[in-house]
Amino acid sequence: MHRGMRTSRKVKADRATLIESLQKNKEAHQAELVEALEGWRIEVEEDLKDVARACRKAAKDTENFNGFEECHLNVPEKPQDYSDEYDKAIHMFEVEVEEHVELTGDEIEAYIHDNWDWSHHSKVLNMGYVATRAARG
Repeated sequence: MHRGMRTSRKVKADRATLIESLQKNKEAHQAELVEALEGWRIEVEEDLKDVARACRKAAKDTENFNGFEECHLNVPEKPQDYSDEYDKAIHMFEVEVEEHVELTGDEIEAYIHDNWDWSHHSKVLNMGYVATRAARG
């Protein structure tokens, strides 16, 4: 299915398969999150060191107090934990009494293919931090 393509067609899906898929996707999300958070922490620590150096340099320049303008930290966007989204969906199917449930194409994209509304942004952000961790960790 192409990104942005919406379908109202409904299909029957096996409830146990949905729960298994959601649990597997949640575990993968959490593993990626751990690595991304470590990369984010590395970037924040490096930024803090840069700010500290800039502040020390500015403090030595008693004639020019404008140097303190560079003494601020721009905290990069922190990776988000979407485990609760998986948990909500898992719980919904755990309490479902029918063994086969009707899903739309968009629901299949999220629950089976792990393509949620938030997942593209999350994966792009996390990939950058995972690369940081690999390069500098």
